[in-house]
Amino acid sequence: MNILVSDSTISYKNWIVVRTIKDALSVVGFVEGLVYHKSQEKSEDKIKFMTEFSKKHTSCKIVYLCAKDKADNALKMLITGGLNGKYVDDEFYLESDRELNTLLVDSAMIVKSSDLSGIDVLRDFFNRYTSGDKPISKRYLSIVKSAAIELSEAYAEKNKEILEMSESAAEIFSNSIDLIAQMREQQESLEKDIKSIRDRSAEMTSYSQPARAIGGSVLFYPRVNYLKNKAIIRIKDIGDCPYVTSFCIGFREYLERIKSVRPKLIVIEGNGHIKRDCYPDFKWVVNENKNDIRNYYDKVVFTNCPTTVIMSKLLDDSDYDTFIVLDKTENYKDHILNSKGLVIYSIASERFITQLKLPKKDCITLIKEVKGTLFSLPFFSDYPKRDDQRMNMYLRECSDRYNILFSARLGNTL
Repeated sequence: MNILVSDSTISYKNWIVVRTIKDALSVVGFVEGLVYHKSQEKSEDKIKFMTEFSKKHTSCKIVYLCAKDKADNALKMLITGGLNGKYVDDEFYLESDRELNTLLVDSAMIVKSSDLSGIDVLRDFFNRYTSGDKPISKRYLSIVKSAAIELSEAYAEKNKEILEMSESAAEIFSNSIDLIAQMREQQESLEKDIKSIRDRSAEMTSYSQPARAIGGSVLFYPRVNYLKNKAIIRIKDIGDCPYVTSFCIGFREYLERIKSVRPKLIVIEGNGHIKRDCYPDFKWVVNENKNDIRNYYDKVVFTNCPTTVIMSKLLDDSDYDTFIVLDKTENYKDHILNSKGLVIYSIASERFITQLKLPKKDCITLIKEVKGTLFSLPFFSDYPKRDDQRMNMYLRECSDRYNILFSARLGNTL
């Protein structure tokens, strides 16, 4: 079979017409010849896919058919210089499948005859001149002169083509160098991020072992290192801010309804049954049921035993692409989840900012607006009892605050 790469709407007998070289790669079976005319692909992609095609079809005859002023010089150089193909500048061969077949069969002769026709005239002249047995007329000398001029112009044109092809090759090489440089920068940035996480982990060595237990309950858990590439918004509650849990539940709903992402809220509480009794309608992962995998998968999940294994399971949930992790434990000021991503501190009182040396620009406060903080959480004097009314109230009254958090997420996450 033969393949033509072109945006032509004409169908050719015994020819498969595709629009891109990439499409030609997906053709299955033995390919005898490929004629490339044009495609809407980047020059780098053309070279990449043409090279792959040549490796896949080693015995395929490749011809580049395109007018000189429209030719991609880099691709032309690859086909003629690297893939042992031919270049023909006469698009007349696209008129019918018969002409296309002729192009493949006689491409070598076509290229040779259109190359430098004046050479035959000069060869004949030198044969006559050296043999001395044939008279040389002025008319013949005029023809020889024209042939020499034609030959000179042809060589100049060839040199121009070679120069243009060299410039195209240099441009592609330069782009490749830039790409390699960018990859190196990304690698260096990733290494810095990993080092930063390791340094933060080293700072938490004092929390590397759980504290002593009372009655079989762990007083506090060590920080959890999570290095996977996830969009995570971490919120650390300091001082037990009222309504911060409801605020975060509303934030999750806002992200889903307004921003069209797939958010999951993970709330980390301290030990005890009080909070479990306050939020009975949500799934909880606790010591008694931590082996039941069904408790890990929902839009909102609470836990009071945030071990590395449990947190990893909660965050590895592939049904969601954005995670809000609210840490309400009271053992230390740092968020229990040590990962990449934004950290926001919800502060019950302004004095916590000073005493704990927290970054003010990353803090949200309760009721009272504190200058320099992100925003303050609202206080509702008439707090709805029904869940749906409460949710609508948060979406209505806090949408501007949620948008600030979402925008900050875009600038500070992975």
